[in-house]
Formats: sequence, C-alpha cells, structure tokens
Amino acid sequence: MKKTSLLFLLFTISTLAFSQTEGSEALSIDRKRSNCLSLETNLTTSGMVNCEITARQEWDEELNKYYKLLMSLLDSAGKEKLKIAQRQWIEFRDKEFEMINELYPGQMQGTMWIVIAAGRKTDIVRNRAGQLAGYYDSIEQDE
Repeated sequence: MKKTSLLFLLFTISTLAFSQTEGSEALSIDRKRSNCLSLETNLTTSGMVNCEITARQEWDEELNKYYKLLMSLLDSAGKEKLKIAQRQWIEFRDKEFEMINELYPGQMQGTMWIVIAAGRKTDIVRNRAGQLAGYYDSIEQDE
C-alpha cells in the first residue's frame, strides 16, 4: 500500500507540474485523470486502468486536434514532413506500448504495475499532444 500511495503521489505531482504550461483543455484532462485516480474515488486496479484509458483517449483527441490545426498552417513541404514524423511517432508509440506490456505486467510482480503501465502509455500520448500543441502555438505566435 505504501508503494502504491507514493507512486500515486509522484504521478499526481508530475502531472500537475507539467500541465501548468499547457492550455485549459490539458488542465481539464489532467484534473479529471487525477481525480479519477484518487484513492478516495477509485480503489480497484481495473478502475484505475479505466481512468488511464479514458485520459489516453482524451489526449489522443487533443493530439489529433493539433495535428489537424498544424496541417492547416503548413505549406506542402511542411505537411509532408509532419505526416512522416507522425507516422514514425505512431510506430514508436506502438513499439513502446509493446515494451511496456512486456516490462510491467510481464516482468514485475503486483497489480500496481498494471496501473503504472497504463499510465506510462497515457503519458506517451500526452507528451506527443503537447509537442504538437507547442509547434502549433509557435507558428500561431509568429504570425
């Protein structure tokens, strides 16, 4: 129980610190994720995994939103580079998810690692959404 509480606390702090630099939608997703993962709200492994799945889906929506916004601003060469980069990122994501599935539930003992694995996957999608949002914001501020 102590390990789980400590990991949850570290996750919450890092999530809130990172989200301070992003827009209100990011804060909303992170806030919902954090509230859902609260030990007062959710005491089951499956419940916590579902929190992560929901957050990952919402981050994926943000990622797609900023991908489309970027595509609308870029010239044809930039669009092609973004398409290539995104395809390569999807390959990376898929391979990283495979590694996470092997490492955490496969090699580690205890159900808390299932939740941690789900959180790592969410963070990968969250980080990419933040990258695309940052690119978009940079272009928007420059115009």
